[in-house]
Amino acid sequence: RFWRDGLTRNKDFENVITLGMRGENDTAIMQHATLEENIQLIRNVLKTQNQLIREIINPDVRQVPRQIVFFSETEEFFYGNKETPGLIGDPELDGVTLMLSDNNHGSTRTLPSPEMRSHPGGYGMYYHMDMHGGPHSFEWVGATYLPKVWEEMTAAYEYGVREIWVT
Repeated sequence: RFWRDGLTRNKDFENVITLGMRGENDTAIMQHATLEENIQLIRNVLKTQNQLIREIINPDVRQVPRQIVFFSETEEFFYGNKETPGLIGDPELDGVTLMLSDNNHGSTRTLPSPEMRSHPGGYGMYYHMDMHGGPHSFEWVGATYLPKVWEEMTAAYEYGVREIWVT
């Protein structure tokens, strides 16, 4: 109901709809579950969210701007590991901007490989200029050296991260 109410309330406005889920206090949604269980949960969440978007916003979900943000606690769900395939290439992410993020201290953690750059929906960056969360917070302080921001964001742009930038 939370997702349905949010989509209904905002359907007449210009939006980029954020997909996926995180747990309380910026943690993985199921902290004690296996990687495979977490990936399956997120896959089911994406299916449900996309179906609601089809019902409420537009039957052609690819026409609706959507993003999913891979923070440090959820990035592994996208890539998976040797034993467990991640969400890369999942059809529920077609047309969704894949938001990468930094390491909370201004260094990008990952950038799209040449094979990944053709993802329909493209890539974006969620870049922390300040941080509120564990193990420490730095808010309202110019803690990120501006030449480093320029270097990191220029590299991101050169790797095709161009759809959405959030700081």
